Amino acid sequence: MAELRARSIPVVAILSDRSCERDQRGLLALGVTLAFVDASRIESYGEALLDVRVAISCMASANTNVDATDDFWAIDRDANIRFGVEAVEAASHM
Repeated sequence: MAELRARSIPVVAILSDRSCERDQRGLLALGVTLAFVDASRIESYGEALLDVRVAISCMASANTNVDATDDFWAIDRDANIRFGVEAVEAASHM
């Protein structure tokens, strides 16, 4: 992100509402704009992706305690699919 900002390319970090404050402060210190979404709802990405030319997802679950009722791989996959669908939709309106 620092390289993008050094080139005056705006960067928006899309975070979940549960993102830790330390991560938020670190991103803000880099000059990144923060947008908050509910990764389980596709429509929550729309506003965050307005006017975005390139979208890169780095979403991944931090959950390492998995049991039969907690399929974090599927959760990550679905969240990234929602992100991708909305990124394509946003790009089509540019």
